Amino acid sequence: MIKFKNIFAKITLTALACLSLSACSSKKSPTSSNFSLSQKTVALITDNSGIDDNSFNESAWQGIKQYAHTHNLNQGSSGYDLLSADSNDEIPTLVDKASDSSFNTIFGVGSNLQKPILKAAKNYPNKNYVLINSSAPCLKNTATINFNTKQGAYLAGVVAAEMTKTKKIGFIGGLHTRSVTQFEKGFKEGIKNTAKKYHKNIQILTQYTNTFSNATKGQEIAENMYNKKVDIIFHAAGKAGKGVFKAARQINQANPVSQKVWVIGVDRNQSDLGKYQAKGGQEANFTLTSVVSRIDVAVNDLASQIYKQGFPNKKTIKYDLSNDGVYIVHNPDIPTRIWIASQKAKQEIIDHKIKI
Repeated sequence: MIKFKNIFAKITLTALACLSLSACSSKKSPTSSNFSLSQKTVALITDNSGIDDNSFNESAWQGIKQYAHTHNLNQGSSGYDLLSADSNDEIPTLVDKASDSSFNTIFGVGSNLQKPILKAAKNYPNKNYVLINSSAPCLKNTATINFNTKQGAYLAGVVAAEMTKTKKIGFIGGLHTRSVTQFEKGFKEGIKNTAKKYHKNIQILTQYTNTFSNATKGQEIAENMYNKKVDIIFHAAGKAGKGVFKAARQINQANPVSQKVWVIGVDRNQSDLGKYQAKGGQEANFTLTSVVSRIDVAVNDLASQIYKQGFPNKKTIKYDLSNDGVYIVHNPDIPTRIWIASQKAKQEIIDHKIKI
C-alpha cells in the first residue's frame, strides 16, 4: 500500500474563495484536547451511485470505517453511519436527516452534494461539513478535500500513448463535472505530449454517459469504441464504469491474450475488475493501470484531525503527486521502459517542468 509522505506535515491548507470570488480571511482553527464522544461522530452521504461503485464513494466509506475502527465507534447515530440516496432528488432530505442527528461532522462526496451541503451549513452552524472533490464558499463550518486528478490522469495518458497498438484511445466520462473534466484534460495532455515526442498520430475518442450509476450505458459506449478499433479506454464514470469493464471482458474472453483490449481504472486500484480467462484458458488481466486518489486515507486523516485538533474552518486540503495523494498503479503488464517514462513525467510534474 502506498502511504502519504508525512501527509499532514506537508499538506497544503489554503483559504477558499467565496462564491463571489472575493477572498476569505484566514482564521486559526479551534483546538481542544477535551472532546466528548459526540464530537467523534461522523456521517458520509453519497449520491445514487452508492458505495458499490468500486470507485470514489466506496473509497470514502472505507476511510470512514477506518476512522471508526480506530476510535471504537459503532455504526449508528451515536457513532458513524452511511446515508446513500436512492435518487439524487433524495440528497437534500438525507443531508437534513444527518444534520438533525447527533453527527458532529458530515462528509459529502461529489458535486451532487454541494448545494445541499452548503444550504445545511448555513442552517446548522454548529455542525461541521466536509465536501470531497467540490468547492465551498466562506462558511466557518465548511472545508473541502480536493485531489489534483489531472496530474494522475496525465501519467495514465503517457502509458496509454506508449501502449496503444491501434493508435486509437478512448475516454468515457460520467457527468460533466469539474472533477471528471480534469481527468479528461490530464489524460489527453499526457497522450498528446507523448505522441508528439514519438511522432505518433493518435486519435482520441471521447463520450460521456451523463450518469455515474448506469453501467449499461457505460457498456454500450465502450462496445462502440472498441468496435471502432480503440484498444485502451480510460473511464471516469463511477459505477457506470463497471459497464466498461464488462465490455472489455466480453471481447477479451473471445480472443487470445495477444489481442487484448485495455481499461484504465479510476479512483481506486481496479485491477481486480480486469481479471479474466482468455481464449485458450490463459488467466490474464486487462486493467492497464488505475489513476488512484487516496480518498480513504484523506477522509480517515481529516476525521481524526477534526477530533484531535478541531475543525479546519474554510480550508481546502490538497492532495497531488507530490504527497502521493494521487498516483497510478504499477501493472506488471506495463513494460519497464514505459513505466520509467511515466515516473519521469511524474517527477517533471512535481518539479514544475511539466505544467499541469
